Amino acid sequence: MQIRILGLIAASFLLAGCGNKADITPERDQLLQGLNDELPAGLSVDEIRDSVIPGLLEVRVGPQIYYATEDGKYIVSGAIIDREAEANLTAQSQAEVVQGMLAAVDRDKTHSYTPEGEVKRSVYVFTDPTCPYCQRFHSEIPALNAAGIEVVYLGFPRSGVGSDAYHQLTSAFCSEDKDAAFDALMRDPAAEIDSDRCLSPVDFHYDLAARLQVQGTPAVFDDRGNQIGGYLTSDQLLSALEG
Repeated sequence: MQIRILGLIAASFLLAGCGNKADITPERDQLLQGLNDELPAGLSVDEIRDSVIPGLLEVRVGPQIYYATEDGKYIVSGAIIDREAEANLTAQSQAEVVQGMLAAVDRDKTHSYTPEGEVKRSVYVFTDPTCPYCQRFHSEIPALNAAGIEVVYLGFPRSGVGSDAYHQLTSAFCSEDKDAAFDALMRDPAAEIDSDRCLSPVDFHYDLAARLQVQGTPAVFDDRGNQIGGYLTSDQLLSALEG
């Protein structure tokens, strides 16, 4: 292929996951192989499928959506807007991918604050106890639970794997009483946490955050694959979920 897309895609995210490559025609398989040859090591095309525009294919690479002509000569990075429906179809496709990535997370590797009654919606929150806005968000959880919203915590130490925050998050996720552990950490990031030894799930969280292009904390995603925050008060989050 004459057009190099490595720089375009490599600048967009760090890691790609595995995906469905079923029902690929020979022509699309050739396109897939050509695109994969141009991607950096560790990146791959997860799926190629028809877009709403005849002759233009939707190419999924991790959570990113690109478009390609059938012959692979042209690659398009941008949004397809349905003017009649006033809908961003690219954003909808991206949310669908992210929704699947979050739904696939092993809940045993997370910590959930679950309402006592009906769970109306869930939000996934990448958190760091050294982040003041994460501490403020933590205080909103009781109000969210009261409104039927489940909060699922994942760790994202902003200073990286191996940092103090990483070890504190590991201790909290490995603690028998995770509620108490996170409550203590959000009051004091240096708090002593009673914890058992376990394989840290924070490494997995950190890799997932990279794939989702998380830049800071808290990073709040809804259960439909949309990133809705940043720090939000409970009222703001509830309003976002209704939108």
